[in-house]
Amino acid sequence: MEVAVTQSGDFASVDTRIVVIDDSGSATVHVATVDDGVNEADGSVTATVKPGGGYTVGGHRVGDYIVGDPSSATVGVADDDAATPANPDVTIAAGADVTEGTAASFTVTAAPAPEAALAVTVTVAQSGEYTAGAGSRTVTVPATGSVTFTVATTDDEVDEADGSVTATVAAGDGYTVGDASSATVAVADDDVPPPTPEVTISAGADVTEGAAASFTVTAAPVPEAALAVTVTVAQSGDYTAGAGSRTVTVPTTGSVTFTVATTDDDVDEADGSVTATVNTGDGYTVGDPGSATVAVADDDDPPVPVTVTLASAAASVSEDDGETTFTITLSRARGAGEQVTVPFTVAGGDPHTHWNIEFRSADNGAGVVRTAWGSNSAVRFSSGGRVATLTFIGRAEPATADRPITVAFGTGARAPSAVGVPGGIELGAGTFTIDVTNNDPTPANPEVTITAGAGVTEGTAASFTLTAAPKPSAPKSVTVAITQSGSYTTATGSRTVTVPTTGSVTFTVATTDDSTHEPDGSITATVDTGSGYSVGAAASATVEVADNDAVVPEITVTAGGDVTEGDRTSFTLTAAPAPNVPVTVSVTFTETGDFTYYDDSKSLTVRVSAATTVVRGDTIDDRIDEPHGTVTLTVDAGDGYTVGAAASAPVAVADNDDPPPEGTPVINVASAGDITEGRYAYFTITATPVPDYPLALNYVWSETGDMVGFEGSDPFKGPLFTKVGIGTINDDVDEADGTVTLTLKPGSGYIVGPSATATVAVADNDDADTVGVVLGVSAAAASIAENNGVTDVTLTLNRALEAGESVTVPLIVTGGEVDTHWNLEVPRQSGVTLTDPGAKIHLSKSETGFKYEVRLSSGATAGKLKLYARPNTDNEDRTITVAISMRRPWFQPYESGIDGGLTLGATSVEVDIINDDAPPPTPSVTITAGPGVTEGGAATFTLTAKPAPLQPMTVKVSVTQNGAYATSTGARTVTITSTGTATVTVATTDDITDEPDGSITATVVSLSDSDYEIGTPSAAVVAVADNDVADPTKPVTLAVSDAAAAEGDDLVFTVSLNRPSTETVTVYYVTADWTADTTDYTFTNDLIEIEPGQTQTTIRIPTRTDNKQEGTEKMVLELVHIEGAQPHNNSGTGHITDN
Repeated sequence: MEVAVTQSGDFASVDTRIVVIDDSGSATVHVATVDDGVNEADGSVTATVKPGGGYTVGGHRVGDYIVGDPSSATVGVADDDAATPANPDVTIAAGADVTEGTAASFTVTAAPAPEAALAVTVTVAQSGEYTAGAGSRTVTVPATGSVTFTVATTDDEVDEADGSVTATVAAGDGYTVGDASSATVAVADDDVPPPTPEVTISAGADVTEGAAASFTVTAAPVPEAALAVTVTVAQSGDYTAGAGSRTVTVPTTGSVTFTVATTDDDVDEADGSVTATVNTGDGYTVGDPGSATVAVADDDDPPVPVTVTLASAAASVSEDDGETTFTITLSRARGAGEQVTVPFTVAGGDPHTHWNIEFRSADNGAGVVRTAWGSNSAVRFSSGGRVATLTFIGRAEPATADRPITVAFGTGARAPSAVGVPGGIELGAGTFTIDVTNNDPTPANPEVTITAGAGVTEGTAASFTLTAAPKPSAPKSVTVAITQSGSYTTATGSRTVTVPTTGSVTFTVATTDDSTHEPDGSITATVDTGSGYSVGAAASATVEVADNDAVVPEITVTAGGDVTEGDRTSFTLTAAPAPNVPVTVSVTFTETGDFTYYDDSKSLTVRVSAATTVVRGDTIDDRIDEPHGTVTLTVDAGDGYTVGAAASAPVAVADNDDPPPEGTPVINVASAGDITEGRYAYFTITATPVPDYPLALNYVWSETGDMVGFEGSDPFKGPLFTKVGIGTINDDVDEADGTVTLTLKPGSGYIVGPSATATVAVADNDDADTVGVVLGVSAAAASIAENNGVTDVTLTLNRALEAGESVTVPLIVTGGEVDTHWNLEVPRQSGVTLTDPGAKIHLSKSETGFKYEVRLSSGATAGKLKLYARPNTDNEDRTITVAISMRRPWFQPYESGIDGGLTLGATSVEVDIINDDAPPPTPSVTITAGPGVTEGGAATFTLTAKPAPLQPMTVKVSVTQNGAYATSTGARTVTITSTGTATVTVATTDDITDEPDGSITATVVSLSDSDYEIGTPSAAVVAVADNDVADPTKPVTLAVSDAAAAEGDDLVFTVSLNRPSTETVTVYYVTADWTADTTDYTFTNDLIEIEPGQTQTTIRIPTRTDNKQEGTEKMVLELVHIEGAQPHNNSGTGHITDN
């Protein structure tokens, strides 16, 4: 039969073989296995009988089954070979660190030890330059498992940084690389570093421009090799093109000399210098001196200025076409490109009427032309021109007196000037007078008399009238002597009064309105003898002067009876003796406790016109339980009275409030820590116990120093156990350290605890200034008249500039137009020059100014400029601003040669040019409200201007609202025509949202160039009613309206619900300052209730009247806590208009 032999593993030869079974019924099959040397898994050999003829496999069939012996059998085969050992794990370790010249050692270890020698690849690398043995090498590990090899290092003489040698096991056959695959031996350098040369520099002798400046660079000790040194060359003046950085090589001799060429030009200039400075670099240090300077002297002569002189050939001419010539002479003729313009003025009569000046071509050569005529004439010299000859001609006139005519060089903007003339010009003899002699017969002298005007009170001018008979043919100068009885004028002495050809003139003598009580007096004017007139019989006249000064009373004060809070205090001022004219007395209210509308003190004035005057003050009837206090009135020193011994009197003020209920929060304050200026000063406010709702606390800020910039009160409401902060100012001013203090004040719903005050120290963080020169600008007068007014504008310095120092000051003049509204001139003065005068520059898209640049140099202590006003026909004042320019990086002040630099003081000054034209009346604009509207309707306001403007006038109106009804808010402009009125309409939205009633407020505000005043009332409020059906499923909401009132009337705020509530709505409210304070209205802190079924109530806040003229002021009504409704808006603005 056939038997198939198979196996698991690799132990036998498999095949199919024929097995013969003899009559014994069995046969044995032998399968040989292989005994190899390979370690492998155990296996098996299986023999399987295959089907064939004459036999069945595995048994006999019984029905559907075959029964009998199995058809295959398996024999297990066990492996008898030992396992093959694994590749060894190779690591490396470093020996001890070495010094250069000593070999670095490394040990290579194989684990387990190899059965035979193992070749391992190792890579050697280095840090630095210490070995020539870097690279790959083969190290043989013996059967012992480890071997040590070395890497030689070089012992050189080069100073270098320490380094290292690193050996790394590389991958290879027959081993694996272990974790410790790399090892490093540090190699220390043993060489001494060479000394570093120190480099210094010295200057050669000073030179004259054109000669080279020499410098010597020295290195010590001398370098071992050529040393490259970096040197920077700089200069003072403009003498070399060789400025900048250069490299100078110092040889091994230790020094080298280099030169810097200078330029021999033809320009006269200040002496300068060339400076060479050694810069830091590699391989050397910079010694002392590290810088050297060679002075460079200028060798050019300064240009000689051209001298301009003015002279006349004769001192007089006859008025009947008499002639003479006068000349304008230059010290040399003009060269090509040179031009000199010589303006001159002619004073003493009118051209063509009293004199004429002709420029005759026959008298003048090339290069001379006349460029202006009349009283302000001018002559221009160009190439070849040197002398201008003009002819002066007298003109016949009816006056009988000689007339002196003065010719002089122009001044200011009309001063002689030069273009392209080296050295410029200087003025020589520049004034002469020609008398135009009269040839008419002399009329008889008039007789002069004087009369007095009415008597006056001191401070009013006394008037007198001079009369000449017969009337003079020309204005007549008369000498008058002024005397007085008493001491009422400072204008005594002799004066000249000119009587015109009308025959009479009135003149005045000012009197002084002093504060000294004295007897009445008088002023007398007497006509003195003089030329061209005789003195008549009425030669003297007297005006009586009445004194208007009061007797100086002594003021004392007594107190009225004690009061209970809410009552008025009363004090009586007693004047002894009683004044004969009203006296304004300064007094101060102070208090202990918190019973008045001011913080601690308030000063005011009282008009005293009788022996006794009663002064009253309000006290606050609040709901705060507090200690009794006092209100004290003290008489302060002032003018027109003295203060007596009884200068102060107190009135006791009794508190009438019940103690706070148990559990009222006690409020304390503590500092949250000291700070440095610029940070917030924080204070922690705590309440014990914690209140159920936000409290409105009153507290006051104060400070020492100037760290916050203000002091005052600041009502606060909100959660307690919190911080309240105030910012401090991070300035650049060195100043003493300061403090910020918060002080709690009594209020409603709380008690001030023992820690009512806390202070935060504020440390200054600025260094003390080091100032070289301080530059500023000032004006001698704050205003000048439009009609040729003038004032000095001065560039101020804190000290005189020294040789080599200069300050260049760019100026911007804004406000009006040059020549139309003003002129700015720089008079001649030492050390002050004007560059680029009158150049116009563009400052911004909408602003144009005029640029001037003034240079202050050696000897200057200030720079004086003249600002002249120019007459014009408009009807407005004009502010002219002269400012030190800081508008462009390239157009700012700068200094040269000033140790300590330049700092700025005042950088601008304003001078008002006062209009002298009769101004039109300024309209006063007021606003009134139309009737209340329902949402969807338009709210209307009426603007009224009184008087009505002559031209349409643009007025700015600000629209605000309470609620959300207006379709637009914010600023808008409205035009009022010559009718004097205009209507402002604000549309409202008819929505479907149920909401509280609201309001719309319109307020008149100023424009930047307003041509109107804001009158009273300046604000108006239109109520807007909601028309939507309340949704009972939605919450009840509450809102407060704005309000407006004239001072003295009540502000009426409307508090409304969007729908009736089924429960009482309680509202706690408090007033707060905005632009108004509690001197303008009554501080109120209270609650209101809206009963079930109701939707509105009102809050009335009284306002206070005063005698101050002021604009509309604002305060705020805040709803600080609401029970029974949700807030829709919880603040309203109160507008208080001046009355």
